[in-house]
Amino acid sequence: VYGDGSHRRCFGYVKDVTWALKKLIVKPECYGRVFNIGSHEEISVIGLAEPVRERLGSASKIVYVPYREIYGENFEETVNRSPCTARVETAIGYAPRTSLREMIDAMVLGIEVSCRVGNCMYPDHYDRGWHITGTTGMLGSAAACSSLLKLSVEQTQMALGIAASQPVG
Repeated sequence: VYGDGSHRRCFGYVKDVTWALKKLIVKPECYGRVFNIGSHEEISVIGLAEPVRERLGSASKIVYVPYREIYGENFEETVNRSPCTARVETAIGYAPRTSLREMIDAMVLGIEVSCRVGNCMYPDHYDRGWHITGTTGMLGSAAACSSLLKLSVEQTQMALGIAASQPVG
């Protein structure tokens, strides 16, 4: 965690953002205007790190790194990045649909799937010159996206099948 972790952010799901963009590009009255698109769930960086660590069941230690070690002496952090979405709400009825908790749960599911498949292949996989993230990462991504998109079991199976075919060409 850079700094003390107190800086606050709002994390938005790309599907929510692209929904808004698709609506905005077909409304001529919105052309040339500036719109903030994002979430209203504000959280500190350390407040995000803790539940992710807990959800993963990790005993890893959170390490704090001073900004000056990463960015140099003259770096100034924006303490609070919370978008004012009033304009986009008025223009197209935008409201974030995916909660931060849903995003964290999907990310954790993706990591778990990738790691479980990777553990089944290790160490023989490495001995053949393959790297686990290159061959199981897309399975984790497919599982996470299936969760966020609320796909059916059959649709999830298809997504995983397609993802599994990617590392072998």
